[in-house]
Amino acid sequence: MNSETRSGPLPIPAGTIWHILQYRNMRRYFISQIVSLTGLMMRGSIISLLLIALLGVEKSPLVIGTIWAMNVLPGTFLGALAGIYIDRSDKRKVLIVTAIVSILQAGALAFIAYEYAEPLIRTHRTVDTHHPIIVAIFALSLIGGIANALDGICRNVIVKDALPDMHDKTVNRKNQTLGGIMFTALYTMAMPIGDGLSGYMVRWYGYAGTFVIVGLSFLWLIIGLCMMDFSHLSRIKVPWKGVLHSLKDNARYAASIPVIRTCIIVAAIITILGFSYRVTLTVIAKTMFSSGPHHGGPEDYSFLAAAAGIGSFVGAIITLIYSSRRPVQFVICGCLMCGLGQVLLVFTRDINLGAILLFFTGCGFMPAFMPFRGVMMNVVESKRIGTVFGYMFMTFYGGMMLSSFIAGYIAKHFGCPAVLGSCGIALVILGLIVPFLPGIKEIE
Repeated sequence: MNSETRSGPLPIPAGTIWHILQYRNMRRYFISQIVSLTGLMMRGSIISLLLIALLGVEKSPLVIGTIWAMNVLPGTFLGALAGIYIDRSDKRKVLIVTAIVSILQAGALAFIAYEYAEPLIRTHRTVDTHHPIIVAIFALSLIGGIANALDGICRNVIVKDALPDMHDKTVNRKNQTLGGIMFTALYTMAMPIGDGLSGYMVRWYGYAGTFVIVGLSFLWLIIGLCMMDFSHLSRIKVPWKGVLHSLKDNARYAASIPVIRTCIIVAAIITILGFSYRVTLTVIAKTMFSSGPHHGGPEDYSFLAAAAGIGSFVGAIITLIYSSRRPVQFVICGCLMCGLGQVLLVFTRDINLGAILLFFTGCGFMPAFMPFRGVMMNVVESKRIGTVFGYMFMTFYGGMMLSSFIAGYIAKHFGCPAVLGSCGIALVILGLIVPFLPGIKEIE
């Protein structure tokens, strides 16, 4: 009986994780991304914890919401323009510059924490909202927000440059699509890691030491980018002529097509309502779960944040695998799950039950929001995809900014349960009316 011999291992199919990770460029990219994204998530959590320690529970919610808004304010107004600039620039250089800005920001925060904030915290003294320390944190958050306006888009689109050209359009499309999906998964993976570690890192190393570690995570990104090879790219420069006309034309295009308009608006509303719990989570841990094992301290916050982050990661993986079949149903179920999770959280003060509900809240947010990205990829014309996604990026950051202000204001005047209850009920109502919105049938 004849037997066949194989000359080598079976080829790895395109469009799979193993196919992408066989390239050194992609291995270096994803390793550097997961480290720096974890540092990015830690930075926001540490600033929130620091503000609570400096201001006290009563004055901190509105300030925390405003600080979160400062991080996304530039992206709200500059998203489309940032996308055009990135398309016409060396993406690696753009990311290196934004990483350097983030390192300097982390260093400045570490200095403020070590020299001024930690001595006050050790003596259990609080400050007013107009104190120079708080003003400095505001200013540094705004600077970080300017870097984020470029960084958020560039981290996504550089995946296409990092992948080799396989000289097969179908293979390239599969790899590029999966590369973007994997970045989303890495982002959601970094949330539970960064949020979960931040409270313990503050306890072990203090606020200043933890900010230094955050800065080192961005240094790791620079090292990874410098080790990547982009010599296969053509260096044809895209002219800046007609930029303003392109912005206006694509804005009219997005506004005139019902399915695109619905995707952008609904995604923004879901962001406003679904992001609110994360903005106030440090205050939720301190006030609603003060009976926890650490009396609402940084460790209890990390425990709750990790539960929500793990839920987000699980929700993202499920959405990435199955949502293309029934995207509208995923949006509906996600809104209902995220909304009900927040509503039920109002009625519990047990930290373990609270962690379970936050897991489902985070898990529901991803299928409520993520399907719109795939729909836009299929609906928008290829020549317009970059700028139209820039507008979606603007509404996403705008939704985060509004969510920060709204959640902070409601928490300050009515308490955290009011934030959870109102946003949760609104999400449930939105989930029920989604099937009746203009253009929604085209998504199927």
